[in-house]
Amino acid sequence: MIVRYLMTITSFLSHRQNEALQRDITDLQSEFEFDRIDYLDTIRKLEKQFELSQALLDRIHPCLRRDCNYSNLDRSISHHRTACILLSLVQAS
Repeated sequence: MIVRYLMTITSFLSHRQNEALQRDITDLQSEFEFDRIDYLDTIRKLEKQFELSQALLDRIHPCLRRDCNYSNLDRSISHHRTACILLSLVQAS
């Protein structure tokens, strides 16, 4: 009788724990999906900003004087190895 009672309680607790774990999994999946959508939206926005910046650069770059330090964009970047890009001041000889 006690064994049957313990088995019933164990089964009940196991079922409740399983339900709680399933809820946790569902919550994590929905949170992950929300973050995924947010990341994709951010990526799309950054791609549009990059395309705009690139289009502006393509339009403006030919207008720079040859003696300007930005006429050659590869030389204008001060540090190639650092994580950030350091731009020098615009100078014309």
